Amino acid sequence: MRLYHGSKKILAMPICDHKSVAQDFGAGLYATESEELAGQWASAGPGGGFINVFDIDTEGLSIIDLCSEDYSILNWVAIILSNRIIRSDAPGPEKTAGKILSVHMPDISGADIVMGYRADGINLALCRAFIEGKLTTEALEELIIKCDLGDQVLLRSDRAVSRLVFKDAIPTDGAVYHLQRQSAESKAAALSSRYIGNELSNSMRCLGELLSCSCNAIDGPDPERFLDMFMISGYSRRYETGDPSVIYGLSGTELYHKVIADCDYPSGKAPDTGERIRHDGAYGCGELLAYYMQESGRPLKDIFRYLSFGRLYGFYPELSRSTLKEASSAIERKIHERSTSSTRLQTVRKRSGMSQKALSEASGVNIRTLQQYEIGNKDINHAAACKVLSLSRTLYCDPKDIMEYRPD
Repeated sequence: MRLYHGSKKILAMPICDHKSVAQDFGAGLYATESEELAGQWASAGPGGGFINVFDIDTEGLSIIDLCSEDYSILNWVAIILSNRIIRSDAPGPEKTAGKILSVHMPDISGADIVMGYRADGINLALCRAFIEGKLTTEALEELIIKCDLGDQVLLRSDRAVSRLVFKDAIPTDGAVYHLQRQSAESKAAALSSRYIGNELSNSMRCLGELLSCSCNAIDGPDPERFLDMFMISGYSRRYETGDPSVIYGLSGTELYHKVIADCDYPSGKAPDTGERIRHDGAYGCGELLAYYMQESGRPLKDIFRYLSFGRLYGFYPELSRSTLKEASSAIERKIHERSTSSTRLQTVRKRSGMSQKALSEASGVNIRTLQQYEIGNKDINHAAACKVLSLSRTLYCDPKDIMEYRPD
Protein backbone atom coordinates (compact mmCIF):
# COMPACT_ATOMS: atom_id res chain seq x y z
CA MET A 1 0.00 0.00 0.00
CA ARG A 2 1.27 3.50 -0.81
CA LEU A 3 0.52 6.19 1.78
CA TYR A 4 1.05 9.96 1.85
CA HIS A 5 1.51 12.18 4.91
CA GLY A 6 1.19 15.96 4.60
CA SER A 7 3.46 17.92 6.92
CA LYS A 8 5.45 21.13 7.28
CA LYS A 9 8.60 19.04 7.46
CA ILE A 10 10.22 16.00 5.93
CA LEU A 11 9.25 12.93 7.95
CA ALA A 12 11.86 10.34 7.00
CA MET A 13 11.59 8.65 10.42
CA PRO A 14 7.91 8.83 11.48
CA ILE A 15 6.73 8.00 14.98
CA CYS A 16 3.33 7.07 16.37
CA ASP A 17 2.03 10.30 17.94
CA HIS A 18 0.15 9.39 21.12
CA LYS A 19 -0.11 12.99 22.37
CA SER A 20 -2.07 14.64 19.57
CA VAL A 21 -5.38 16.37 20.28
CA ALA A 22 -8.65 16.70 18.33
CA GLN A 23 -8.00 13.69 16.07
CA ASP A 24 -10.90 11.85 14.44
CA PHE A 25 -10.01 8.22 15.15
CA GLY A 26 -7.75 8.81 18.14
CA ALA A 27 -4.02 9.26 18.55
CA GLY A 28 -1.42 7.95 16.14
CA LEU A 29 0.05 8.83 12.75
CA TYR A 30 -2.43 10.02 10.11
CA ALA A 31 -1.91 9.41 6.41
CA THR A 32 -3.98 9.03 3.26
CA GLU A 33 -3.93 7.13 -0.02
CA SER A 34 -4.54 10.44 -1.85
CA GLU A 35 -1.48 12.49 -2.80
CA GLU A 36 -3.69 15.54 -3.40
CA LEU A 37 -5.25 15.34 0.08
CA ALA A 38 -1.80 15.02 1.66
CA GLY A 39 -0.77 18.19 -0.21
CA GLN A 40 -3.77 20.00 1.25
CA TRP A 41 -2.83 18.84 4.75
CA ALA A 42 0.73 20.10 4.20
CA SER A 43 -0.69 23.50 3.21
CA ALA A 44 -3.27 23.83 6.01
CA GLY A 45 -1.56 26.91 7.45
CA PRO A 46 0.58 29.64 5.87
CA GLY A 47 3.02 28.51 3.21
CA GLY A 48 3.66 25.08 1.84
CA GLY A 49 5.18 21.91 3.20
CA PHE A 50 5.99 18.38 2.11
CA ILE A 51 4.11 15.35 0.90
CA ASN A 52 5.94 12.48 2.56
CA VAL A 53 5.62 9.30 0.51
CA PHE A 54 5.69 5.84 2.13
CA ASP A 55 5.14 2.25 1.21
CA ILE A 56 3.79 -0.14 3.83
CA ASP A 57 3.48 -3.91 3.92
CA THR A 58 0.18 -4.56 5.73
CA GLU A 59 0.42 -8.35 5.85
CA GLY A 60 -0.30 -9.55 9.37
CA LEU A 61 -1.58 -6.16 10.56
CA SER A 62 -5.06 -5.79 12.04
CA ILE A 63 -6.98 -3.33 9.81
CA ILE A 64 -10.44 -1.82 10.38
CA ASP A 65 -11.92 -0.20 7.26
CA LEU A 66 -14.95 1.81 8.34
CA CYS A 67 -16.00 2.27 4.69
CA SER A 68 -16.24 -1.48 4.07
CA GLU A 69 -19.44 -3.51 4.16
CA ASP A 70 -18.48 -4.81 7.60
CA TYR A 71 -19.22 -1.41 9.15
CA SER A 72 -21.96 1.22 8.92
CA ILE A 73 -21.89 5.01 8.97
CA LEU A 74 -23.03 4.76 12.60
CA ASN A 75 -19.80 2.98 13.51
CA TRP A 76 -17.90 5.91 11.98
CA VAL A 77 -20.05 8.43 13.90
CA ALA A 78 -19.44 6.54 17.16
CA ILE A 79 -15.66 6.66 16.74
CA ILE A 80 -15.82 10.38 15.93
CA LEU A 81 -17.98 11.05 19.00
CA SER A 82 -15.50 9.17 21.20
CA ASN A 83 -12.58 11.37 20.07
CA ARG A 84 -13.99 14.76 19.10
CA ILE A 85 -15.91 17.41 21.03
CA ILE A 86 -19.28 18.07 19.40
CA ARG A 87 -21.28 20.54 21.46
CA SER A 88 -24.98 21.35 21.35
CA ASP A 89 -27.17 23.31 23.76
CA ALA A 90 -30.21 21.04 23.58
CA PRO A 91 -30.43 17.90 25.78
CA GLY A 92 -31.56 15.66 22.88
CA PRO A 93 -28.20 15.45 21.05
CA GLU A 94 -26.40 14.33 24.21
CA LYS A 95 -28.81 11.41 24.59
CA THR A 96 -28.47 10.55 20.91
CA ALA A 97 -24.67 10.65 21.12
CA GLY A 98 -24.71 8.46 24.22
CA LYS A 99 -26.93 5.88 22.52
CA ILE A 100 -24.75 5.79 19.39
CA LEU A 101 -21.64 5.30 21.51
CA SER A 102 -23.17 2.49 23.57
CA VAL A 103 -24.66 0.60 20.61
CA HIS A 104 -22.41 1.30 17.62
CA MET A 105 -18.89 1.87 18.97
CA PRO A 106 -16.65 -0.75 17.31
CA ASP A 107 -13.82 -2.36 19.24
CA ILE A 108 -10.64 -0.91 17.75
CA SER A 109 -8.43 -1.66 20.75
CA GLY A 110 -6.46 -4.31 18.88
CA ALA A 111 -6.36 -2.55 15.52
CA ASP A 112 -3.03 -1.49 14.01
CA ILE A 113 -4.73 0.60 11.31
CA VAL A 114 -8.13 2.33 11.11
CA MET A 115 -9.39 3.65 7.76
CA GLY A 116 -12.42 5.81 6.99
CA TYR A 117 -13.89 9.18 6.08
CA ARG A 118 -12.18 12.32 7.35
CA ALA A 119 -14.15 14.16 10.03
CA ASP A 120 -12.69 17.63 9.98
CA GLY A 121 -14.31 20.65 8.35
CA ILE A 122 -17.75 20.09 6.83
CA ASN A 123 -17.87 16.37 7.68
CA LEU A 124 -17.67 17.17 11.39
CA ALA A 125 -20.42 19.76 11.01
CA LEU A 126 -22.56 17.09 9.31
CA CYS A 127 -21.89 14.76 12.23
CA ARG A 128 -23.12 17.51 14.57
CA ALA A 129 -26.25 18.02 12.44
CA PHE A 130 -26.93 14.28 12.56
CA ILE A 131 -26.91 13.99 16.35
CA GLU A 132 -29.10 17.12 16.49
CA GLY A 133 -31.70 15.24 14.44
CA LYS A 134 -31.37 17.36 11.29
CA LEU A 135 -30.23 14.43 9.16
CA THR A 136 -31.27 10.81 8.85
CA THR A 137 -28.62 8.09 8.83
CA GLU A 138 -29.08 7.62 5.08
CA ALA A 139 -28.88 11.37 4.37
CA LEU A 140 -25.71 11.69 6.45
CA GLU A 141 -23.94 8.96 4.51
CA GLU A 142 -25.19 10.31 1.17
CA LEU A 143 -23.96 13.82 1.93
CA ILE A 144 -20.54 12.66 3.12
CA ILE A 145 -20.12 10.67 -0.10
CA LYS A 146 -21.30 13.64 -2.21
CA CYS A 147 -19.03 16.10 -0.39
CA ASP A 148 -16.12 13.78 -1.22
CA LEU A 149 -13.63 15.32 1.21
CA GLY A 150 -11.44 12.24 1.22
CA ASP A 151 -10.53 9.28 3.38
CA GLN A 152 -7.77 8.94 5.93
CA VAL A 153 -5.64 6.17 7.36
CA LEU A 154 -4.68 6.10 11.04
CA LEU A 155 -1.62 4.07 11.96
CA ARG A 156 -2.39 3.65 15.64
CA SER A 157 0.29 1.17 16.70
CA ASP A 158 4.07 1.30 16.76
CA ARG A 159 4.02 -1.98 14.86
CA ALA A 160 2.18 -0.36 11.94
CA VAL A 161 4.39 2.73 11.88
CA SER A 162 7.54 0.57 11.92
CA ARG A 163 6.39 -0.99 8.63
CA LEU A 164 6.54 2.35 6.82
CA VAL A 165 9.31 2.65 4.22
CA PHE A 166 10.14 6.26 3.35
CA LYS A 167 10.27 6.88 -0.40
CA ASP A 168 10.27 10.60 -1.05
CA ALA A 169 9.36 14.07 0.21
CA ILE A 170 7.65 16.23 -2.40
CA PRO A 171 7.65 20.01 -1.73
CA THR A 172 4.18 21.57 -2.07
CA ASP A 173 3.07 24.90 -3.45
CA GLY A 174 1.05 26.16 -0.50
CA ALA A 175 -1.02 28.60 -2.55
CA VAL A 176 -2.11 25.94 -5.05
CA TYR A 177 -3.06 23.32 -2.49
CA HIS A 178 -4.71 25.89 -0.22
CA LEU A 179 -6.98 26.97 -3.09
CA GLN A 180 -7.80 23.33 -3.87
CA ARG A 181 -8.70 22.72 -0.26
CA GLN A 182 -10.81 25.87 0.05
CA SER A 183 -12.62 25.03 -3.19
CA ALA A 184 -13.44 21.49 -2.03
CA GLU A 185 -14.66 22.68 1.38
CA SER A 186 -16.71 25.51 -0.18
CA LYS A 187 -18.49 23.06 -2.48
CA ALA A 188 -19.15 20.77 0.46
CA ALA A 189 -20.49 23.71 2.51
CA ALA A 190 -22.85 24.67 -0.32
CA LEU A 191 -24.16 21.09 -0.53
CA SER A 192 -24.64 20.93 3.25
CA SER A 193 -25.70 24.49 4.14
CA ARG A 194 -29.32 23.48 4.79
CA TYR A 195 -28.14 21.32 7.69
CA ILE A 196 -24.94 22.90 9.03
CA GLY A 197 -25.81 26.62 8.94
CA ASN A 198 -23.88 29.42 7.27
CA GLU A 199 -20.33 30.58 7.82
CA LEU A 200 -21.32 33.41 10.17
CA SER A 201 -23.34 31.22 12.56
CA ASN A 202 -20.49 28.72 12.77
CA SER A 203 -17.92 31.51 13.21
CA MET A 204 -19.96 32.90 16.11
CA ARG A 205 -20.22 29.48 17.77
CA CYS A 206 -16.51 28.80 17.34
CA LEU A 207 -15.28 32.14 18.73
CA GLY A 208 -17.87 32.12 21.52
CA GLU A 209 -16.72 28.68 22.70
CA LEU A 210 -13.06 29.68 22.38
CA LEU A 211 -13.39 32.80 24.56
CA SER A 212 -15.56 31.02 27.12
CA CYS A 213 -12.99 28.22 27.24
CA SER A 214 -10.12 30.68 27.77
CA CYS A 215 -11.98 32.28 30.68
CA ASN A 216 -12.76 28.91 32.32
CA ALA A 217 -9.40 27.24 31.70
CA ILE A 218 -7.41 25.91 34.64
CA ASP A 219 -3.76 27.01 35.01
CA GLY A 220 -3.82 28.52 31.52
CA PRO A 221 -2.92 32.03 30.39
CA ASP A 222 -5.31 34.81 31.32
CA PRO A 223 -7.80 35.67 28.53
CA GLU A 224 -5.87 38.75 27.37
CA ARG A 225 -2.65 36.77 27.02
CA PHE A 226 -4.45 33.88 25.39
CA LEU A 227 -5.91 36.23 22.79
CA ASP A 228 -2.40 37.49 22.06
CA MET A 229 -1.34 33.86 21.56
CA PHE A 230 -4.34 33.22 19.32
CA MET A 231 -3.57 36.28 17.19
CA ILE A 232 0.07 35.31 16.63
CA SER A 233 -0.80 31.67 15.93
CA GLY A 234 -1.66 30.41 12.49
CA TYR A 235 -5.15 29.57 13.69
CA SER A 236 -6.20 33.21 14.00
CA ARG A 237 -5.45 33.85 10.34
CA ARG A 238 -7.24 30.66 9.32
CA TYR A 239 -10.26 31.64 11.41
CA GLU A 240 -10.36 35.15 9.94
CA THR A 241 -10.17 33.87 6.37
CA GLY A 242 -13.05 31.48 6.95
CA ASP A 243 -11.07 28.23 6.88
CA PRO A 244 -13.82 25.54 7.14
CA SER A 245 -11.53 23.12 9.01
CA VAL A 246 -11.40 25.70 11.83
CA ILE A 247 -14.87 27.28 11.67
CA TYR A 248 -16.86 24.10 11.02
CA GLY A 249 -14.39 21.47 12.11
CA LEU A 250 -13.20 22.50 15.58
CA SER A 251 -14.97 23.10 18.86
CA GLY A 252 -13.79 26.01 20.99
CA THR A 253 -12.06 23.60 23.38
CA GLU A 254 -10.24 21.86 20.53
CA LEU A 255 -9.16 25.20 19.08
CA TYR A 256 -7.96 26.29 22.54
CA HIS A 257 -5.81 23.16 22.82
CA LYS A 258 -4.35 23.71 19.36
CA VAL A 259 -3.43 27.36 20.06
CA ILE A 260 -1.83 26.38 23.37
CA ALA A 261 0.19 23.68 21.60
CA ASP A 262 1.05 26.00 18.68
CA CYS A 263 2.48 28.58 21.08
CA ASP A 264 4.15 25.91 23.24
CA TYR A 265 2.56 27.22 26.44
CA PRO A 266 3.93 25.01 29.26
CA SER A 267 1.00 24.44 31.61
CA GLY A 268 -2.26 25.56 30.02
CA LYS A 269 -5.17 23.19 30.58
CA ALA A 270 -8.54 23.63 28.93
CA PRO A 271 -11.65 22.52 30.81
CA ASP A 272 -12.19 18.77 30.73
CA THR A 273 -13.50 17.62 27.35
CA GLY A 274 -16.70 16.40 28.97
CA GLU A 275 -17.43 19.72 30.64
CA ARG A 276 -19.98 21.97 28.95
CA ILE A 277 -18.56 25.37 28.09
CA ARG A 278 -20.73 27.88 29.91
CA HIS A 279 -22.64 30.26 27.68
CA ASP A 280 -21.64 33.22 29.82
CA GLY A 281 -20.57 36.78 29.01
CA ALA A 282 -17.37 35.51 27.43
CA TYR A 283 -19.34 33.31 25.03
CA GLY A 284 -21.55 36.27 24.15
CA CYS A 285 -18.49 38.46 23.58
CA GLY A 286 -17.15 35.87 21.16
CA GLU A 287 -20.41 35.74 19.22
CA LEU A 288 -20.54 39.53 19.06
CA LEU A 289 -16.91 39.80 17.98
CA ALA A 290 -17.46 37.32 15.16
CA TYR A 291 -20.50 39.28 13.99
CA TYR A 292 -18.65 42.60 14.22
CA MET A 293 -15.66 41.21 12.30
CA GLN A 294 -17.92 40.27 9.39
CA GLU A 295 -19.72 43.62 9.51
CA SER A 296 -16.58 45.76 9.72
CA GLY A 297 -13.98 43.65 7.94
CA ARG A 298 -11.57 44.31 10.82
CA PRO A 299 -9.25 41.51 11.95
CA LEU A 300 -8.97 40.73 15.68
CA LYS A 301 -5.56 42.38 15.88
CA ASP A 302 -7.07 45.64 14.67
CA ILE A 303 -10.00 45.42 17.08
CA PHE A 304 -7.94 44.67 20.17
CA ARG A 305 -5.51 47.46 19.38
CA TYR A 306 -8.21 49.86 20.59
CA LEU A 307 -10.61 47.72 22.62
CA SER A 308 -9.19 45.11 24.96
CA PHE A 309 -11.12 41.95 25.77
CA GLY A 310 -11.44 43.10 29.41
CA ARG A 311 -13.02 46.37 28.31
CA LEU A 312 -15.35 44.60 25.89
CA TYR A 313 -16.32 42.11 28.60
CA GLY A 314 -17.15 45.04 30.87
CA PHE A 315 -19.33 46.60 28.16
CA TYR A 316 -21.07 43.35 27.31
CA PRO A 317 -23.99 43.49 29.82
CA GLU A 318 -25.00 46.80 28.23
CA LEU A 319 -24.40 45.56 24.67
CA SER A 320 -26.32 42.31 25.23
CA ARG A 321 -29.56 44.27 25.61
CA SER A 322 -29.27 45.40 21.97
CA THR A 323 -29.53 43.53 18.70
CA LEU A 324 -26.28 42.23 17.21
CA LYS A 325 -26.34 44.98 14.60
CA GLU A 326 -26.87 47.69 17.23
CA ALA A 327 -24.14 46.22 19.46
CA SER A 328 -21.80 46.02 16.46
CA SER A 329 -22.40 49.71 15.71
CA ALA A 330 -21.67 50.56 19.37
CA ILE A 331 -18.33 48.72 19.16
CA GLU A 332 -17.47 50.61 15.98
CA ARG A 333 -18.16 53.94 17.73
CA LYS A 334 -15.98 52.99 20.71
CA ILE A 335 -13.11 51.91 18.46
CA HIS A 336 -13.41 55.10 16.41
CA GLU A 337 -13.33 57.25 19.55
CA ARG A 338 -10.22 55.51 20.88
CA SER A 339 -8.43 55.38 17.54
CA THR A 340 -8.81 59.13 17.01
CA SER A 341 -7.87 60.12 20.57
CA SER A 342 -4.77 57.92 21.01
CA THR A 343 -1.62 57.32 19.06
CA ARG A 344 -0.90 53.73 18.10
CA LEU A 345 2.16 53.63 20.32
CA GLN A 346 0.14 54.72 23.34
CA THR A 347 -2.58 52.17 22.58
CA VAL A 348 -0.13 49.28 22.20
CA ARG A 349 1.83 50.29 25.33
CA LYS A 350 -1.31 50.51 27.49
CA ARG A 351 -2.56 47.20 26.18
CA SER A 352 0.77 45.59 27.13
CA GLY A 353 0.41 46.88 30.70
CA MET A 354 3.75 48.74 30.63
CA SER A 355 4.19 52.19 32.06
CA GLN A 356 6.02 54.87 30.07
CA LYS A 357 8.95 54.60 32.48
CA ALA A 358 9.17 50.82 32.13
CA LEU A 359 9.03 51.03 28.33
CA SER A 360 11.65 53.75 28.27
CA GLU A 361 14.05 51.75 30.44
CA ALA A 362 13.50 48.48 28.57
CA SER A 363 13.77 50.00 25.08
CA GLY A 364 16.46 52.59 25.72
CA VAL A 365 14.31 55.35 24.25
CA ASN A 366 14.43 58.57 26.29
CA ILE A 367 11.22 58.94 28.32
CA ARG A 368 10.68 62.53 27.17
CA THR A 369 10.99 61.45 23.54
CA LEU A 370 8.61 58.57 24.20
CA GLN A 371 6.05 60.94 25.73
CA GLN A 372 6.31 63.23 22.71
CA TYR A 373 5.66 60.30 20.39
CA GLU A 374 2.63 59.27 22.43
CA ILE A 375 0.93 62.67 22.41
CA GLY A 376 1.82 63.29 18.78
CA ASN A 377 4.15 66.25 19.30
CA LYS A 378 6.84 64.21 17.57
CA ASP A 379 6.06 62.11 14.52
CA ILE A 380 7.11 58.52 15.18
CA ASN A 381 6.99 57.92 11.44
CA HIS A 382 10.10 60.11 11.18
CA ALA A 383 11.88 58.48 14.13
CA ALA A 384 15.18 56.68 13.71
CA ALA A 385 14.65 53.07 12.66
CA CYS A 386 16.62 51.80 15.65
CA LYS A 387 14.20 53.52 18.05
CA VAL A 388 11.11 52.13 16.33
CA LEU A 389 12.62 48.63 16.26
CA SER A 390 13.61 48.81 19.92
CA LEU A 391 10.13 49.95 20.97
CA SER A 392 8.38 47.29 18.88
CA ARG A 393 10.63 44.51 20.15
CA THR A 394 10.03 45.57 23.76
CA LEU A 395 6.28 45.61 23.13
CA TYR A 396 6.39 42.31 21.20
CA CYS A 397 4.66 43.81 18.18
CA ASP A 398 5.31 44.57 14.54
CA PRO A 399 6.93 48.00 13.93
CA LYS A 400 3.93 48.87 11.74
CA ASP A 401 1.68 48.49 14.80
CA ILE A 402 3.16 51.59 16.45
CA MET A 403 3.52 53.71 13.31
CA GLU A 404 0.74 56.17 12.53
CA TYR A 405 -1.54 55.52 9.57
CA ARG A 406 -1.33 58.19 6.88
CA PRO A 407 -4.08 58.08 4.24
CA ASP A 408 -2.97 58.69 0.66
